[in-house]
Amino acid sequence: MLLPHGAGFGKTFHGEGSADAASGLDPEYLMPHGAPPPALHALAHPGQIDRLAALSPRAAARAAVVGDPTLERILASLPLRESFRAALGTGARRLIVLTSTWGRESLLRRRPDLPFELAARLPQDTYQLGLIVHPNEWSRTGEFELSERLSPALDTGMVLAGPTRTGPRSWWQLTP
Repeated sequence: MLLPHGAGFGKTFHGEGSADAASGLDPEYLMPHGAPPPALHALAHPGQIDRLAALSPRAAARAAVVGDPTLERILASLPLRESFRAALGTGARRLIVLTSTWGRESLLRRRPDLPFELAARLPQDTYQLGLIVHPNEWSRTGEFELSERLSPALDTGMVLAGPTRTGPRSWWQLTP
């Protein structure tokens, strides 16, 4: 079974020697030459089957909508909202969370000063700022360098989600 992940279906992949495709739906990766095809391409919603069919009817024939495990986990965690807010120390403040993918198009590469700019401008008694960074960016940059780059924003109170369940200067991912 092949289960694409993330928000990649909104991103375009420009592969060498292959047509432009939605990330996660590139036929070169879905149906590699010489490898047996997966029995199932598990997709989150029907629109993804349509996109896949336009790129590779053969791959789409092996596709089914199974849902989005990340969305399901978020929905299942809704009753724990107050626990998350307590773990973050948010209190009555409004929580604003930035997210950054990885690579040259990521928020942290395109706007590296944005976390500090927001942290410096938002009144800390009204707002709490958080940042979630893609695990690939943690791996590429390293925990020390990433924390150093973000230290101005972290020093103003921004919370940084670690790449795993816990980590320095991070919040905890509470599992329902």
